[in-house]
Amino acid sequence: MRPTTLVVGDDVYMLLGNYSGVADASKWKLLLVKGSVSGSGETKKIAWSETRAVETAGLPKYLTRLVGGGGSGLVLSDGTLVFPMQAIKNGKNILLAMRLRQSETQWKFSSGTTGEGCRDPSIVEWKDGQKLLAMASCEGGSYEVYDSTAAGTAWYTTGEPITRVWGNSLSRQGGYGVQGGFITASFENKKLMLLTMPVYSADAGEEKGELHLWLTDNARVHDVGPVSAAGDDAAASSLLYNSGGSGDELIALYEKKTGDDSYGLAYVRLATQLEQVKEVVRSWTALDAALQSCKASGNLDPQEKGMCKGPLPTKGLVGFLSGKSTGGKWKDEYLCVDATVHGAATKFTNGVTFSGAGAGAEWPVGNLGQNQPYYFANNKFALAATVTIHAVPEEDAAPSLCCG
Repeated sequence: MRPTTLVVGDDVYMLLGNYSGVADASKWKLLLVKGSVSGSGETKKIAWSETRAVETAGLPKYLTRLVGGGGSGLVLSDGTLVFPMQAIKNGKNILLAMRLRQSETQWKFSSGTTGEGCRDPSIVEWKDGQKLLAMASCEGGSYEVYDSTAAGTAWYTTGEPITRVWGNSLSRQGGYGVQGGFITASFENKKLMLLTMPVYSADAGEEKGELHLWLTDNARVHDVGPVSAAGDDAAASSLLYNSGGSGDELIALYEKKTGDDSYGLAYVRLATQLEQVKEVVRSWTALDAALQSCKASGNLDPQEKGMCKGPLPTKGLVGFLSGKSTGGKWKDEYLCVDATVHGAATKFTNGVTFSGAGAGAEWPVGNLGQNQPYYFANNKFALAATVTIHAVPEEDAAPSLCCG
């Protein structure tokens, strides 16, 4: 049984499974249970009143063992209800969605599937409802992200820019991971994604998870930092963001291992982390505006700092190294991934001067262990740099700008 929930006003829908021990999809039943929230404050409770069988007649015959993805479903802007689902196709886990429009009486499944070898999907609405994004743990050792047409009617097999950023384990060597929190929220008039994922460390030969909060716009990735209590071995998690009432609130709920085969639950309010998220988004917005116009924006004057001589495009721009460097780090102006400085280096207004053999900088986007914020750089990227060579070495070897 994989309970998958969805909330519409005061109504709560929970998708459950009633399964036999056979693989035949016709023997695996889905049940939709409806409840209503009553009371107020700490006296709120859910009264479960209706249970209905979900008709799966539209499911292709080649799919078996249909179950909910776990986590939360979606209510789209047009009122369509969508649940993330998974099934077995040719012996492999695959991903799909199940939806019910307001004008319809029967649940429909997406045409086609995606994410071969992936399971435990979570979904969010993206691009003003133009598409959905599904994140799932995959057998290759990382979390992959796929997009769909509106309402999840069809899914694409190519991954999004943030696919394979987060690893299932410390080594990313394969095997499934836990389900993380995956939601959207709007800050500075921008819709962004918030995620919670365990960051693993080796402790006496065993991996131990520290839950981190992450912020992304589907290109840039910022690690907000740890949110689980010190010493907790965090596993699966979920996020809740509430922007109504007297103020907004971000809450994380996560499993923590309490023994060999037992888990407890922890609940934490993320007020400090929420303010950090807002500050990062403000920085992204101000830097984008300054570079796009090459004019002062807020407290930032890009021309004065030597960041630009004319307007720069910022769509897809995930990192910007300029005049901030300290302690062997060349700071990313977008507050995501800093470069590591090697050898003798001196900072100046809009960059760094390297001196002597072996001096240089490395932007380690593909060399950060479990989590690789810009995994797409393994396949395709563009790098722009301004380089001034003050003296040409007399030896045969010439200075070079290279990527490896």
